[in-house]
Amino acid sequence: MRARCCQATREQCHPRVAATGADLRPAEQAERERLEISGTRLPCDPHRPPCVLGALLEVLRVPRPLDRDPPVAGTGGREPPPPAPRAPATRVRRTRARDGVLVRDPDGDAGRLVASAFSRVTLEGALARRDPPCDVALKPERLAEAVARVGGVIRSERVLERRARSPVTRLPPLASVVCVTASTADLRVITFNTAVGNPKIKTAQRDFLALPFYREIIAGEPGAAILALQEVGPDQARALDEAASGAGARFTLVRIQRPGQGNALLIPGRFRVLSRRSRYFVTSQLRALAGASWGALRRRAPLNHRQYLELRMWSMARLADEATGRELTVFNTHLSGEAPLRLAQARSLLKRVHRARERGPVILAGDLNVRATSAKPASEAAIANAAVRDLFAPLENMAAGAVGPRRPAIDWILAAGFAPVSARLYTDDALSLPNSSTAELISDHYAKEAVLRPL
Repeated sequence: MRARCCQATREQCHPRVAATGADLRPAEQAERERLEISGTRLPCDPHRPPCVLGALLEVLRVPRPLDRDPPVAGTGGREPPPPAPRAPATRVRRTRARDGVLVRDPDGDAGRLVASAFSRVTLEGALARRDPPCDVALKPERLAEAVARVGGVIRSERVLERRARSPVTRLPPLASVVCVTASTADLRVITFNTAVGNPKIKTAQRDFLALPFYREIIAGEPGAAILALQEVGPDQARALDEAASGAGARFTLVRIQRPGQGNALLIPGRFRVLSRRSRYFVTSQLRALAGASWGALRRRAPLNHRQYLELRMWSMARLADEATGRELTVFNTHLSGEAPLRLAQARSLLKRVHRARERGPVILAGDLNVRATSAKPASEAAIANAAVRDLFAPLENMAAGAVGPRRPAIDWILAAGFAPVSARLYTDDALSLPNSSTAELISDHYAKEAVLRPL
């Protein structure tokens, strides 16, 4: 009798979900026997909660085709495609789809169909990695791993949906994007006193144009430095005028001259000159001369007429850097060697420098006749130097220091809005001319160079 019942059961397989080894029976027989699958015996735990994975996916609101039961009639779902047709048994008795449920599973429910093909394929792929539903249900310690995988799938799908709904961000055209590398943004500044006022220096003034940093700027080389010159003699001034005004000139010359010497500011072709100005220290010098004359009369001390009557000058150029699009201001000066007069000139000039700093980066280069340190801090000269240095802040010195007591550090490159990259002092054979083989013979000052990077 039991054999005939089993045979009859095998003959009543559902026509669409007749999986290999599965026994399906009518609904009226679902509560009397247990599930049997040939070739696989699953341990039965009647106390476990039914459909643990199904409940998990239900909470996460994920549609799924995990239990492959035939749908109950009237659910409105679309049935899965039938498997490849096989030759039916001769005594198979077909039942209607609305009566088809999974036999011997009293806790089972009707299957649900998947609305999203992406969710179905992704979930099946994740669970196919040795994580079938029965394995998850019978091994609670692997439940957390299944939750993590399913949650990752859900999050990925939601991200894709949000990206599909978000508006497209348009990038600016390539022509409007300016790419500035560190090498193109950096700029070089050199200050150099060519010592025309020192009769011991025998270098011909026109020969200075043969020095390497002169040649670079005249030839229009890309890395040419901004060159701030002091004590430029008449012959050198004329040679610079000819180079700047000739056909194919690639630099701009801003200079001011007095009898015997002057200052010059050479601007490479990389910079466009927006404005320029060159002036003498007149008001500050007259006030300092009046104060010093009154003090000399009271103390009956001599007055250094040569320093007080010598005109000192400054030049300024407002520039636009074609490499970076930024604007900056450059000053060049040569202050007096007399302490009270130097302090008056520095106060006048630094007011202009600090006003320019409010508009952007600023550089002050030149022979300031101010020592960075003093062996006698309490001396009158040291106090006078300190008073001038107090005016520099927040400008910082970017130039290299002196190498010995015979060449004090009185040449400065002060800057604000820049970070120092490197500094160089042209000494010994770093500079050479036909009649002056070393830098010490070319001038009584070392040329100082600083490489600056805009902040």
